[in-house]
Amino acid sequence: MIRVGLGQSEHIDTRSAVESAISQCRQQLAGAQPRAGIVFAGVNFDHQLMLDEIRNRFPGINIIGCTTAGEFSSSHGFSDDSIILMVFYSD
Repeated sequence: MIRVGLGQSEHIDTRSAVESAISQCRQQLAGAQPRAGIVFAGVNFDHQLMLDEIRNRFPGINIIGCTTAGEFSSSHGFSDDSIILMVFYSD
C-alpha cells in the first residue's frame, strides 16, 4: 500500500511555511514514516533551512525538488510564493 501526504503553505518565514507543510503531511500519513518526498518552493525561501527541517522531521527520507515561479496543488490551489511538500510511504 502507498500513502501520500500533501502539504502547501504560504508564509513569509521559511521555518513557519515548512513546518505547516510538514504538519499537513504528517496528519495525512497518520503516523506512517515517509521514505521519499518531492518539494517545490518559491525562490525567496531559505532552501537549506527548508531541507534541514524536512530531514529532521522525516529522518532517512529521500527528497528531490526544485524552485518554482509558481506552485499549485489540489489542497491549496495556486500561489506564487509557497512551499509544497509531497511525501510517500510504502510498506
